[in-house]
Amino acid sequence: MRPVNTRVFAPAKVNLTLHVTGQRDDGYHLLDSLVVFTNVGDVLTVTLGRDDGLSVTGPFASDVPTGQENFIRKVAELYRFDASLSFQLEKNLPVASGIGGGSADAGACVRALYALAGDQPLPDVTALTAIGADLPMCVSSVPARVGGIGELIDPIPDLPVVSLVLINPGVPVETPAVFKALRSRTNPPMMRFPGPGAEFIGWLADQRNDVQAAAITVAPTVRLVLEALASSKGCRLARMSGSGATCFGIFDNDAAAQLAAAELSSASPQWWVACARTDGHTRAAPQVIRSTT
Repeated sequence: MRPVNTRVFAPAKVNLTLHVTGQRDDGYHLLDSLVVFTNVGDVLTVTLGRDDGLSVTGPFASDVPTGQENFIRKVAELYRFDASLSFQLEKNLPVASGIGGGSADAGACVRALYALAGDQPLPDVTALTAIGADLPMCVSSVPARVGGIGELIDPIPDLPVVSLVLINPGVPVETPAVFKALRSRTNPPMMRFPGPGAEFIGWLADQRNDVQAAAITVAPTVRLVLEALASSKGCRLARMSGSGATCFGIFDNDAAAQLAAAELSSASPQWWVACARTDGHTRAAPQVIRSTT
């Protein structure tokens, strides 16, 4: 059998909102979140017919575990492929940073395996959520309102595309610690998105990230990032994504975002700073490359 390679883009996930609306008896928090995917992310290549394990390259390669705890390996185990598989991950996103890096990679793996064996059904949502609560939304990688613990996905195809600056200060923020510091676990859900033609950023400013304050208590640097973004010329809204520590600023256009990113990166070179657009779903489809070696 000649190896068949599938190369898949794994876009960064950004929680434009994150409302915590309750908590289940098993400890999982109930969420109401507006999730988008960007044009920055990791790249996963899956090779069918070769067994070279999991290798990782890229600027954040050293932060990625490659053992059985890796989400990519867990997805592959869930699929139970008969043929041998190998995985090569180009890790461009910071790890454990609130933008779904590990789940994005696992979602890309699901899409890749489905492309390699199209007659095999996708794992059910319950199984995917058992690996990671963000995984079901990262499989589809489309703008959506997400509820439950991450398994309830309502796509929003007409959501406006926005220009972003993403910043991660390089400070580890553990999700359990953030939720432990959360003052209220029962908060109002998002207001309904008014639809096309509405002033999107104004509506967005009236929503929340309910874990942002808790994350600042765990990692005060998050406040510095938010203040730096908010004070940048042209920033319309600054907020944290997920449970942190990555924060985003929304700008009127790509040029304004690029100027702000350059200035922020120069002022704080230890931070990871990236320009992004919320159209990563357009690059999410697997690209199958048949190899003769």
